[in-house]
Amino acid sequence: LKGGSSGVRDGVGNFIPLDVQIGFRTVSDSSTSSVRIAPHDGSFMVATNAQIVAIFDAPMDPTSITPTTFKVTDNFGQPVAGTLSFLRGNRVARFKPDAQLAASTSYRATIVSGPLGIREATGNWLAADDTSKFMTSWASDSLAPSVSLTINQTDDVRKSNMTLPPFGFSINVAAYDPTNYALDMSTAELVFSGPGSVASSDAVWLTSEIDASSLDYRLPFNSALTPGAYTLTATVKDLAGNKGTSQPMNFVVEPPDGGSLPFERSQVVWTRFDLDRDNDGVNDFEEDLLALGLITAGNPSSTNARMNAILRAGIIGQAHKLLQRNHNGNSQGDDSVAMILTDQKPLAGIYMKIACGGLDPEGSNNRTYGQNSTGVLGRAWFDSHNSNPETNDTGTDPGLGVFPGELFLFEADIHLQVYPTYVTAFASKFLALSPHMGGTPAGQHTLDGTVLAKGFDYNSASSEEKARYNSVFTAADDWATAIGTILAHEIGHSVGLTPAGGNPQGLHGDGTLHNELASPTDVMASAVGYSSLITLNFSFRDLNLAYLRQRLILK
Repeated sequence: LKGGSSGVRDGVGNFIPLDVQIGFRTVSDSSTSSVRIAPHDGSFMVATNAQIVAIFDAPMDPTSITPTTFKVTDNFGQPVAGTLSFLRGNRVARFKPDAQLAASTSYRATIVSGPLGIREATGNWLAADDTSKFMTSWASDSLAPSVSLTINQTDDVRKSNMTLPPFGFSINVAAYDPTNYALDMSTAELVFSGPGSVASSDAVWLTSEIDASSLDYRLPFNSALTPGAYTLTATVKDLAGNKGTSQPMNFVVEPPDGGSLPFERSQVVWTRFDLDRDNDGVNDFEEDLLALGLITAGNPSSTNARMNAILRAGIIGQAHKLLQRNHNGNSQGDDSVAMILTDQKPLAGIYMKIACGGLDPEGSNNRTYGQNSTGVLGRAWFDSHNSNPETNDTGTDPGLGVFPGELFLFEADIHLQVYPTYVTAFASKFLALSPHMGGTPAGQHTLDGTVLAKGFDYNSASSEEKARYNSVFTAADDWATAIGTILAHEIGHSVGLTPAGGNPQGLHGDGTLHNELASPTDVMASAVGYSSLITLNFSFRDLNLAYLRQRLILK
């Protein structure tokens, strides 16, 4: 602001004597800060020898953290005397009372927001004050918290002696304080013993995901471990300073190569919906859709091609979802498996093929509604570690691929045994569609020309149109979900989720990979039911997914 007689004046002509300069700086970070206070708001039984810790989501300006901006008071608003310290690259502020807190007393810790409160190093501040009100117990705490440790979220029964690549795997620490639940996660440490070392303790902590009782650290490329045998332990302190130590965990680091990891590059999987392996002039996948009533013989409403495309996209989309990719195959980031499915022949590059459609070629090829299924929903070559990147799972001797026709026969057989006393999950959707079950196939109903058209507007449709639309597309969605899950299962076998051995030994996997103690929603479980496939949220087991993400090496 310009001063002097030629500068800024007030309404009656008075001017400021000197120029006024106000400095400021710009920053690209426009977000507000956030903080987690321990003990958390509402805590009780907090030890009298506890400290108060604030963990921020970004480096803070330590000059802005003072007794007036990080306030600890008793129930009467009187300040508690203590010392502030700053740790972890100024992401942590710790308040240590000069004397133990009073027993059975309420206290309040407040982080002050606003331009006069605590600020980030960039200058940003909290959107609002953050307060934790807690009550102390009647005694100090001398018991250490319990600490558990695993890698890649692997269950305890399978976590020992894993073989890992030099980087990319995640280390997962969980702590529990049975006395007062007051943990200080700013103290979490990882201790490696082996031929190589990782980054500093602060660097590990600052690049981890941390909440009130856990730490997850992804070992980055720039901290790659030297190959060899390692022992890892984790430690966490509670707010009273008692240190808990996990049981040691052993693992081996080996350099990955084409024989130990599933993917040398993003693998393309050509899913063959176009095969006619029984040579009857109709491709196997369309025969399945005809039996289900999802398309109609003769195509009277010209809707078959659209329904066929919707089912193919839905099946591939479900497999992509289980591989941690977007529905269309785009990567979601580091957690996505390096595998992309397509129903079109790839133009170039290395890819694998897997059949999807029809009956198990190892059974009779003229079986139809009312006849027995072989009970096999799919087979895939056990190409350990995907060592043959041009795997072809489309053969008939042995029968390879995914066999939706067998699932249809199996579910139809159950339906015939229990209907009409009981309606199965399968029959509840396909009674209205399958010509074998007395339904009207998609494309044959008088409304289908309207409701199956690409431009159909559901919101403005009649109640009859909505009902027909729902009956067709809920059945189609269920079928795509079920077959997509089976497809992901067979692809998992193909790229290494199987013990060594020739087909069909080990079809259900061995105890360390995916069969033993399998959950009802495990993609690689040895047996699944149709109702489970369409209602439960399936996923790959932790150890399987670690391998598919190339955070684990199978030997």
